[in-house]
Amino acid sequence: MNNITIANEQLNLPKLDKNTLWLLANCTQKQEGKYLVDFSPLIFKSVNSSDVYLIPNSARETWLIAETLKLISQTFNIKNHPEMFLGLNGKIIANAYSIFDNPYGINYYEKNLTASDKRILDLILLQWNLYSQFAPQLGGEDKLYNRDFPWYNSTELTKLYPDKNELRIALFKLFYLPAATYSIKDDKIKAGIEGAKIDLLQDYDEYKKIASGFYNSKIYETYKPGYQQWLTDRFANGLSYTVGQFLGFTDNDIHNLEIALNKSRSGEDWYAYKNLFLKLMKERNGLDQFLTKNWKYWDLVKFIVGYERWNPKVGESEGIQYTIPGVLRMTGFPTCIIGIKPAPLGTPGGEWAISLPPYIVEETNKEFPNSNILLGPGYSFGLHSCKDGLIKERGIDLLHQKIERGILEVYERVGDNKVYLMKRD
Repeated sequence: MNNITIANEQLNLPKLDKNTLWLLANCTQKQEGKYLVDFSPLIFKSVNSSDVYLIPNSARETWLIAETLKLISQTFNIKNHPEMFLGLNGKIIANAYSIFDNPYGINYYEKNLTASDKRILDLILLQWNLYSQFAPQLGGEDKLYNRDFPWYNSTELTKLYPDKNELRIALFKLFYLPAATYSIKDDKIKAGIEGAKIDLLQDYDEYKKIASGFYNSKIYETYKPGYQQWLTDRFANGLSYTVGQFLGFTDNDIHNLEIALNKSRSGEDWYAYKNLFLKLMKERNGLDQFLTKNWKYWDLVKFIVGYERWNPKVGESEGIQYTIPGVLRMTGFPTCIIGIKPAPLGTPGGEWAISLPPYIVEETNKEFPNSNILLGPGYSFGLHSCKDGLIKERGIDLLHQKIERGILEVYERVGDNKVYLMKRD
């Protein structure tokens, strides 16, 4: 209760009523209550030792948890489901950072926000209502969802993610609220609280299309090539060795693909590149193929990326930055962007990455013992995790400068800080 006192006296947040205080106290006294009020720092470890510490505001977050418990309890008896406390704690930490502490977050567009602002509480509750419908406790066990990140069950979640810090970072990436989004309806960028709200509702609308199409063979086969075409595009635009590592291509494969690409570009044989690429993709065993065979949720990731990559209502840059990460989160995948520098001309410089469960990370490392795979905090993995390929890249970057020594930096961002997965001098 000391945090509540600080929230009242130092942060000028309204005093909580007796029922809300009782609910908070009752929840924290349960065995899982330790998770509810754990505001220790999240440590985003960087390879150059410049780790980023995200330190929650314990007074503000305690007040927000108390208010959120009260709001949730109006329709769901959460105090009888303490297994959800770990997820709720991660949600509030991520929400508070997204809204108040990220220098380029929601507060950048909405000045002088406070935790007691009704718009903030409505936004926090909206995300809970959308996400919690996938929880078994609310009858969502049969919905299409990444069940290898059961944020709604602390017992299962801590077994899957035994490292406390990495688990909490993955929760952060699941519940992160973007400061802006591309509104499909309005055909423009929307920012601030309105943007975050649009993002959540739009992500859910897209999720429903994904869910209806994933088990429909006709729709599935229509959008499945979108993922493949994303990779053919990246290969053709300065990331041939990176895509090569991702798909298990040999140097000779890459050489032959570049010859076929030149034929296609010159008009000599329009389909030479595409046909050879798809043939090799089926024959080789890279990271992508291994995950497809050994982790049932990777196919869902691929379908989401392919579907949104070729969404006729969303441009490529808007899809990469906003739509794809949002829909992945809505489907239960902790998601972030992994950036590279220099970025080859024709690429966005950043690509989606999702958290792999540690048991899949272990199996992947065993399958590819000689492959250098870059994993970000919370076990984030994506195309830009292919260190061996990234180092080999040559060409021209987005500033039209020569890339002579390969990719030098691979990073995630936490606010205005870079967390390096690779940093070469």
